[in-house]
Amino acid sequence: KTVKDKTMTTLSITGATFTHAEQTANKLAEELGLTLVSDETIMDETARGHGIKKATLEKVIENKAIAFNDFTHEREKCLACLRKTLAANMLEGNVLFYGLLGHLIPNWVSHAMRILIVSDKQTRIQQGVESFGYDEKQAAAMVNQADKRAIVWTNSLFQKKAWDKSLYDIVIPSDKTTMEQSVKLITENIPGVDSDAWETQARDMELAADVSIALADAVTGTGLVVFTDSGDV
Repeated sequence: KTVKDKTMTTLSITGATFTHAEQTANKLAEELGLTLVSDETIMDETARGHGIKKATLEKVIENKAIAFNDFTHEREKCLACLRKTLAANMLEGNVLFYGLLGHLIPNWVSHAMRILIVSDKQTRIQQGVESFGYDEKQAAAMVNQADKRAIVWTNSLFQKKAWDKSLYDIVIPSDKTTMEQSVKLITENIPGVDSDAWETQARDMELAADVSIALADAVTGTGLVVFTDSGDV
């Protein structure tokens, strides 16, 4: 089973640590013929394509201070470059983004389907022990570190918590839903978007990123204007 020829699909899956999110993403990509693109891939492509150090992109994702950003607008440029890379991958065809960077797809890109796979922290720690072989202390540290990264990221973008339901089209509780059930639920709810409309939105996203990059390069001081998630300039 693959996505129909005349429709295009963009999925973005955010998964909490020690859930079946990654397995679900892999299975969906296999069954629907989607290209699976990770955060690491997006950062690597952005670093190569725009001459930005990967360490700087990490700083932006972790919302760490960038020296003289009020003058250089490096953070804004990095976000725009990451968005441009996402748009470029979307324009390559049916794609599934796995990780946190799919949050950079603006809300006005209506064909993109945003999915969260999560369960409560203690359940995930227990899963880390039982299914992944970590001791409880290790599992707890890994969960806390990953959750903190996700929280910092969504707070910097939206002033919302990482698992805020308003950020997603579908929220799947991994402790109550198997990987197979998750794949079925997502597949049944994928929006069928005409390829022309899909391409128009992807190109608009790419153009918005290009404008933001140009502004970041051209404008100094605190007067930078960038594209927001609402599509405003």
